[in-house]
Amino acid sequence: MSTISEAIHAAVTLHQSGDLAQAEQIYRDVLKADAGHPDAWHLLGLVFFQRGDLEKASEYIRRAIQLDGGQAVFHNNLGHVYRARRQWSEAEASCRQALRLKPDLADAHNNLGAVLNDQGRFADAIVCYRQAIALKPDSAQTLGNLAGALRDQGRQEDAIEVYRQALTVDPQMLTALYDLGTLLLSRSQWDEAMRCYQRALAIKPDYAEAHCNLGCAFKEQRQYAQAVESYRRALRYRGDLAEAHFNLGVILQDQGQMAAAADCYRNAIRGKNDYAHAHNNLGTLLKLQGNLTEAIEHFERAAQSDPRFAEPHFNLGNAYAKLHRFDLAESSYRRAIELNPRYADTHNNFGNLLLLQDRCDEALVYYEAAIRCRDDFAQAHRNRSLVWLKLGNFVQGWPESEWRWRLPDASPQLFTQPRWEGQPFAGRTILLVAEQGLGDTIQFVRFAPLIKSRGGRVLLTCPENSHALVGTAPGVDRLVPADAGGENVDYYCPLLSLPGVLGTVVETIPSDIPYLFAEQQRIAHWREAMGHGGDFKVGITWQGNPDYVDDAYRSIPLEHFAPLADCPGVKLFSLQKGYGHEQMAIWADKLSIDDLGSSLDNGANAFVETAAVMKNLDLVIAPDTATAHLAGALGVPVWVALSLKSDWRWLREREDSPWYPTARLFRQSRLGDWAELMARIAVELRALASSSR
Repeated sequence: MSTISEAIHAAVTLHQSGDLAQAEQIYRDVLKADAGHPDAWHLLGLVFFQRGDLEKASEYIRRAIQLDGGQAVFHNNLGHVYRARRQWSEAEASCRQALRLKPDLADAHNNLGAVLNDQGRFADAIVCYRQAIALKPDSAQTLGNLAGALRDQGRQEDAIEVYRQALTVDPQMLTALYDLGTLLLSRSQWDEAMRCYQRALAIKPDYAEAHCNLGCAFKEQRQYAQAVESYRRALRYRGDLAEAHFNLGVILQDQGQMAAAADCYRNAIRGKNDYAHAHNNLGTLLKLQGNLTEAIEHFERAAQSDPRFAEPHFNLGNAYAKLHRFDLAESSYRRAIELNPRYADTHNNFGNLLLLQDRCDEALVYYEAAIRCRDDFAQAHRNRSLVWLKLGNFVQGWPESEWRWRLPDASPQLFTQPRWEGQPFAGRTILLVAEQGLGDTIQFVRFAPLIKSRGGRVLLTCPENSHALVGTAPGVDRLVPADAGGENVDYYCPLLSLPGVLGTVVETIPSDIPYLFAEQQRIAHWREAMGHGGDFKVGITWQGNPDYVDDAYRSIPLEHFAPLADCPGVKLFSLQKGYGHEQMAIWADKLSIDDLGSSLDNGANAFVETAAVMKNLDLVIAPDTATAHLAGALGVPVWVALSLKSDWRWLREREDSPWYPTARLFRQSRLGDWAELMARIAVELRALASSSR
């Protein structure tokens, strides 16, 4: 026996030094000599456990227990093996048997705690760890395990304190340094978190995860150069560290380096195929590039990888809405809201989707939900105002529309004078400020006479190229440059705020026309230039400014005007300038249209020639652009071709407009279906042209 004891002792020494091969050989030699030696079977099992061969490890340790079932350490180590195999019930049973045999075996309490913790039974695990610590207070490993369980239970303050205790016992305990740093990082305690990572890196300079988290601490403090360097160091030591690739991508994306950021996200996904946030961010970049198909693939992968992650469903909703796949967009938004009911942007964008389909009442529900989530959400307030105005609810709509000044892209109002809110100003001067597009200026300058009637002096600031046209409006004493910085005024008021200040409702909209005027000399010139034939003269435009957010819905491809060109007795004149005029060359051989647009308003003054042409037309047909407003303000008959997603100013389900008595409104039956709408307009045009002869 002395020879076997000596052999076992020698093997254990080799085993502890890491020479597993030599230790195994000696254990096997012992077992050849004595196949019933329980310690040899147990130690041989531990060799295979350390090698990761869990099946043989459990087989050999069970053999040891069969030979000597009274050894607590055998049962405890079998518990370790079962835990590694994720056989929780067997692991728990082994640990408890060890404790029945030896209640003061600290490692068995610690091991049982780990088994329970792995199953999410944090309270029970904490009890076990505390029992282990009571038996062995200087075990840094058990203190670290207790801290981890407290952290997982949500008791962060307690966890931090226990991690600090573990580091008092073992100042070089890497896992405690890293885990404590991560907890502190999550609580925005940047300085101490950074010290933890730096201490860990002093011990292990190639600790990639610590470099990565140190980068996160730098990033949160806006020290982006240091953060990038930390992420790059992490990747030098571990090129497949997905989190480092991802975090580096986030910084590069924020810096506008989109291609480099996309490469980082792709690398993160290569390192961790189910990395939901990397898929989501890559999808966002692809969507910005217009690659919606691939973007959707990554959003879907993100949603599959993390079923509780709301943002990819939100992004899917946005992508599907852009593709007009409204059913899929709607289901995506609904799922995002289920996962995160406080996600204000989802409620807002869902409202936009519903409004796009003219589902106004439903849209209001979601805009209001967005505002409940975030009371200062300017976009949702602005969107709600547009629905109220579209429904004719001006009493609520006008005040709510003032949220437009809080939008991220709102132009600042730089006037030092007080804003006019309806107070008397007889003998004083008010400056009306044009905003948004020329169509808005044309529509709302009608309020100038009402302001003038209050006894003061009325100035209007608007772009200088519109002065010649807008200057014909009554009620304006003088037009001033857009900056108007040197003007001596008492009050100012944005033009689109006037109806709210005046308490305008649908029934009190000032509708006296005309309130803009063309020059008689120009009218006479164009009467001669356009000829005196008996044709029914119709001016058309089809394209608005493509930079306008909803231009894709309001503008009409020129090809859809073909039914109008075929109407007997009708002569079409193009008033289109700039954007969209290139379509004339494409359809010149198929559509009979006289091109006036290329010869109109080539000077510094916008729309003065167009206004004169319109006074020689029998009818103007246009989408929702400044052309339609101009015709209405001049008192020229105008038919406005409206998308199903029509702007608020045309109200809803009306064929007339309280803004423009000479306007007739034609609305799409289905979003994007211009062919059907223009066919209806052609039928009406034929009848009108025929009756005019």
